Amino acid sequence: MFTRLGTVRLLNKLNFFNQARWLSARAQSFDKKKLSFYRQFIRPGDLCFDIGANIGQKIELFLRLGAKVVAVEPQIKCFNFLKYMYRNNSNVILVNKALDMVAGHQKDIFVCEANALSSLSPDFVQQAQRTEWQGYRWDERQQIMTTTLDALIAEFGLPAYCKIDVEGYEFNVIRGLHRLIPTISFESTPVTRNSTIKVIDHLSGIHSNIQINWVADPTFSNGIIMMRNSLWTEDLETVKNHFIKDDEFYGDIFVRMKGNKPSL
Repeated sequence: MFTRLGTVRLLNKLNFFNQARWLSARAQSFDKKKLSFYRQFIRPGDLCFDIGANIGQKIELFLRLGAKVVAVEPQIKCFNFLKYMYRNNSNVILVNKALDMVAGHQKDIFVCEANALSSLSPDFVQQAQRTEWQGYRWDERQQIMTTTLDALIAEFGLPAYCKIDVEGYEFNVIRGLHRLIPTISFESTPVTRNSTIKVIDHLSGIHSNIQINWVADPTFSNGIIMMRNSLWTEDLETVKNHFIKDDEFYGDIFVRMKGNKPSL
């Protein structure tokens, strides 16, 4: 299929900031704790959406759980890498578009020189340059066609789980969804607190009974892989107030339909 040396050479050719990231992600996909955590949401044969796939860090994990993956990645370097790595894998469908509230528009994406990071949000880029990405340049621009979550569902089916990591553009992505996916996770950071509140409001408008939980440090670098709360909560106002006040949270918010119990 591919060799470690061949993968490193390709990563070097694509000029990624950290050429070991994909190899590290692949190794971590064997991590029993991570597999156990995501098994709550993904069963063998399930369809998963990976929105903002980057170089496939989560694709490897989802495949290990027996899922079929629709991976959406707008940045051309990352997409070409994914196309090469999964060229013979029928369980991975790659989409070189950006998700937005409306399909069929061309948008500019801002590309950071570090970690193959990109965003469609000019506001996010400006704020990021004052925080954790201070000192990095976002000079590169690429044009990409947009699609929506509704359009993906119409083409590929309803996923059991959808992961969204789009660097400050989460609310625009969610606005392109008008039916609730059983479980959705999206990134939340100090820079995107206002977007987090808007996402929760939009999802609660789609389905009146949703439950929320969250994980700090989604890379699990501290060795802890668990939800913040032992019980999922339906008290959305308390959740929103929590994130309004917490200006240091970095992690993933998980939203599920009430009654969609994970299979622990």
